[in-house]
Amino acid sequence: MTHGPAPKPANLRQRRNKKPTTAHLEGEMEALRDLPDLRPDGKEWHASTLEMWVDLQDSPMRSEYVRFDYHFALAVALSYDEVMVKPMKSSLEALWRCVEHFGLSPRSRRTLQWEIAKGEEAAQKSAARKPPAAPVADPRRTLRALG
Repeated sequence: MTHGPAPKPANLRQRRNKKPTTAHLEGEMEALRDLPDLRPDGKEWHASTLEMWVDLQDSPMRSEYVRFDYHFALAVALSYDEVMVKPMKSSLEALWRCVEHFGLSPRSRRTLQWEIAKGEEAAQKSAARKPPAAPVADPRRTLRALG
């Protein structure tokens, strides 16, 4: 005796819990080139923007970028520079969109399924910050036979 309807055939089930397919594109990764000496409008870059660019060039994400990404990285630098020079809501929103699409935040890295490898030193520091767990008494020791 069965309970309920028979299960649907596997090819008709809605939920599959499969990972999306990945397209493998051919091409070589390329380090981000240096920023141009001046912004596109002829102004000097803000010192924080220059520092951010060096950090981006040295970041773990650099291994994911291809030659074409340099142009979008310039858009990130320009948006960042605008925020540093004159922070306005519109420039902050533009910067945030660039950050999200370029894998520069923890959230966007998770979306892109990028994981930054952590060395043994990071694991040791993390373990040192956690307080040791207090030993818990075994609750079975308090049980007694009734008789």
